[in-house]
Amino acid sequence: MAYEIAGNKGLENLHARTIAAELGINHAAVHYYFKTRSDLLSALATYAGFRFAGDLQRVTTNRPTPTQRLEAHIALYEAYARPASRFFRVMAALFVASPGDDKLKGELAKVNSEQVRLLKSDLEAALADGGINPQSPYAHSESLLGYLMGLCYRSQMTPSLDATPMIDQLFASLFRK
Repeated sequence: MAYEIAGNKGLENLHARTIAAELGINHAAVHYYFKTRSDLLSALATYAGFRFAGDLQRVTTNRPTPTQRLEAHIALYEAYARPASRFFRVMAALFVASPGDDKLKGELAKVNSEQVRLLKSDLEAALADGGINPQSPYAHSESLLGYLMGLCYRSQMTPSLDATPMIDQLFASLFRK
């Protein structure tokens, strides 16, 4: 429920009382599990990481080659760059909330590390498979993830942004056809 509230209404509307009202329970029950706002936001970051892993599993299943899996992985970020996507809206809000919250920073660092690990794994497998242009500026996991995440965060700030042409340019540079 916290993910839905944060994704639809923003973190400023995410409180134990709001969650409790949405679930039809006493707010003390929410406080029992999340003693502080930091606990709640850290749990939200962890959930967002699990949500990302589940989305990635869903889009890469039944993709027989490493190159096809990487294409699907990048397409997931394109979907996250759409205005209706809550994932990067939640992640952007958590990032903004993190400077004074070491626990939240730690959880966000874990989520980011896992995103890097998964993208690096898919990219290296596609490189080994021969489906990637190694001369592309996107042929390095940190560069690719930085570009994709920047595009997703930028789309949250500019809802009219159409990420499709930028993703098309990335595909033209990165993938051998």
